[in-house]
Amino acid sequence: MMKSHTHTQSGAALIIFLTILILGITAILLSELNTRNDLMLEDQEQTRRALTQAKEALIGYAASYYDYDEQQGMYGFLPCPDLRINVIPEGEEDGSCGSTDKSSLGRLPWKKIGLSLLRDGAKECLWYAVSGPYKQSPRTSLLNEDTNGLFNVSVSDGTGTLQLTGSQPQDRAVAVIIAPGKILSNQNRTPVNKGKGVEICGGKYEPTAYLETDVNNLVDDDFEGFLTAQDIAAQNTDNANPINDRIVYITREELWGAIRKRRDFLRNMQCLTKVTALCVANYVKTNTGFSDDGNFSNDDKRLPWPAPVALTDYRSNTKRKLFNNYVTEYDDQSTNLSGRLPNKVNDSNDNDKINKTVPPDYLIIAPEVKETETVLTGCNFSTIASTVDLSICNNSAAINLVELRNCNGDPNCNGDPKNAHCKSVPNDANCKDNNAVKAFKNLWENWKDHLFYAVADAHQPNAITPTPFCDSSNCLEVNGNYYAAIIIFAAEPLAGQIRNDPTLVPESGKDKIYNYLEGSNIRSFPTVEGGEGLNDGKGSYQQWNISNNINDILYCINGNLEVGTCPP
Repeated sequence: MMKSHTHTQSGAALIIFLTILILGITAILLSELNTRNDLMLEDQEQTRRALTQAKEALIGYAASYYDYDEQQGMYGFLPCPDLRINVIPEGEEDGSCGSTDKSSLGRLPWKKIGLSLLRDGAKECLWYAVSGPYKQSPRTSLLNEDTNGLFNVSVSDGTGTLQLTGSQPQDRAVAVIIAPGKILSNQNRTPVNKGKGVEICGGKYEPTAYLETDVNNLVDDDFEGFLTAQDIAAQNTDNANPINDRIVYITREELWGAIRKRRDFLRNMQCLTKVTALCVANYVKTNTGFSDDGNFSNDDKRLPWPAPVALTDYRSNTKRKLFNNYVTEYDDQSTNLSGRLPNKVNDSNDNDKINKTVPPDYLIIAPEVKETETVLTGCNFSTIASTVDLSICNNSAAINLVELRNCNGDPNCNGDPKNAHCKSVPNDANCKDNNAVKAFKNLWENWKDHLFYAVADAHQPNAITPTPFCDSSNCLEVNGNYYAAIIIFAAEPLAGQIRNDPTLVPESGKDKIYNYLEGSNIRSFPTVEGGEGLNDGKGSYQQWNISNNINDILYCINGNLEVGTCPP
């Protein structure tokens, strides 16, 4: 009996021992599992922080781009990626990334955007892609708040995808930042050349060694899609196509929303509009029948015709070949009294319309030409009166009236606009190296598609001379006042207004005036351009009034050619 009792005790002890052992092993396993989960969460949090920092820094870079001397007049550009080994230091941007308007992908230029080195949770450096129109080198010819990005981004759970952004052209991302995560079985990140040139980040400059997105045709396609992993399941190597890239993206609205918060942004747009209005008013100073003696009763005060609203290429300001014909955008047209602000004014310059001495080839900015080519002339800033109030420009616009008026193209100019020496010549040192002119030129080049123009019936090229005084029978009206011409800046698009680039989207919306202007400002445009057909040079217009859902900025030119903000 004693033996049996002893065996029973031994069995119970063994059971207790095994139970303790199992509990201990389970505790160890759970501890290791919790540790792994904690580490995984820490890795994910580090990735999230790195991506967030990079996104904020890139938006800040675009918002402050205007502040640098050589870039005054330009908003919104983003740096090129860090593209090439042993060419530039790690973390710097490449000086030029591909051809104009083509997207570029490489490592994040963290030094260029003012950051210390950023790594994801797998200790890998971040990657970055910038849409072609937003990269700063080579720069596109027009970048503003209507410029769409070229990227769509989808999320994957390893079996299917869901599009996050880019379903509509205006929603495409302008840039993406990518955390590549741990190396996958089909990737090779072994450094080349014994790791020279990648001492900081390691690895190599080959996107396919890091990213799961098909990037082989990035620079050739108009649009590119990126995939980001939804969760751990998507990263499971048991999946046929595991994905562990984590992506954040920058939308057009995020970038331009930050820029519009600048206190000087609206003032700079007002400055641009006022200076262009001054150039329009200056046009009459080369009319043969204009005396500029202060007595306007017998003067020829006719102004140029507008350009059409619908253009082929809204970015272009130069003569180019199209279907075996040479065309120039923003070219005046005699059929309308309202449209876009023209730049080329050859139709209005025709002496059968307005007799002119030394007419400007271009109303605002003339294209630069080679030394062997005939010099083209633009707005003669030197004949803007010294008494003009340009205080709206006394901020980061850097458009100073005194400096602007130095741009006459010839030291022999005596202030007489009919003198052949008094021309604004872009190749002249007083103009080409003039900071005020450069800032204005950059603003105009990038926002010219936002500028519209209406000329009164009494002041159009076909009108009688001498020009009669403005009244309700022959001029444009704003709040009971009558004007020779109105320059309109179309501010950010309101709900329902679509302004896509027709070179990328067939139904762009840029050819319809209702996608730019509001209220009665639409009515005086031809019906084919989205107006109501009241194109008689006698229409009524409305100044900015957000309470009435109007955000158009209007500058008026009165019958005495004085420029000022139109009354509210």
